[in-house]
Amino acid sequence: MSRDRKKLASCGWDGKILEWDLDKKQLIKAYPSKETCIIYVAFIHDDRHILSIGYENNVKIWDVKTGEILHTNQSIRNITGRSSLDNSDNIYLGLNDGSIQYWDTHKNELQLLCQGHRELVSCFELVESEQYLFSGSSDCMIGQWDTKTGDCLGIFEGHTDELISIRKIPGQDKIISASWDHSIRVWDIYSRKCVAVLPTNLLVTSLSKVQNNGRFAYGTIQGEFKIIDLNQPGD
Repeated sequence: MSRDRKKLASCGWDGKILEWDLDKKQLIKAYPSKETCIIYVAFIHDDRHILSIGYENNVKIWDVKTGEILHTNQSIRNITGRSSLDNSDNIYLGLNDGSIQYWDTHKNELQLLCQGHRELVSCFELVESEQYLFSGSSDCMIGQWDTKTGDCLGIFEGHTDELISIRKIPGQDKIISASWDHSIRVWDIYSRKCVAVLPTNLLVTSLSKVQNNGRFAYGTIQGEFKIIDLNQPGD
């Protein structure tokens, strides 16, 4: 969504980039993308531009006013589509080789390279207030990274299948994670130990952000949607 919450950019396997008016629920424009598939879009630079990532690894910046391409970056290879923008509109990109690249979208320059995962990067959680980036991988591990230096601060081990989603718990030194191993786990950031396991018996596909009251939601591949209270995990 745009920063003023009035517009939405969408993308899909049809290769289209569409811009929508949320108040009128109408299509504003379709961008002339020639990709076979677009896997990520976001408004950047005070909503003046849209950033898109194509399945062929083309990272493009579009002018919202004209609908034209301002720049194409073809130097980034093997992008998984797992991406996260920070407050400066710079972007973290997860790659198939397990590395993470941090790009300045204003200068189109690589700023940081984080290396440590053995397999593809499957999810992110950026905690800018504490200068942390958490990453999940198909190597079953969670990495914690210093966003200033790119250094790996530690590894969380315990899941037995690919990570699907990671979320920070507000006001606590803890994160939660979901994996294809049918579990949601709670971790202490400083000890990097698992402090609780929430068995789901279902394949979790996504985690919502954790609210200040300790509640979050998750969806499953079986089509179920559940709300969990971390203060009362048995409910």
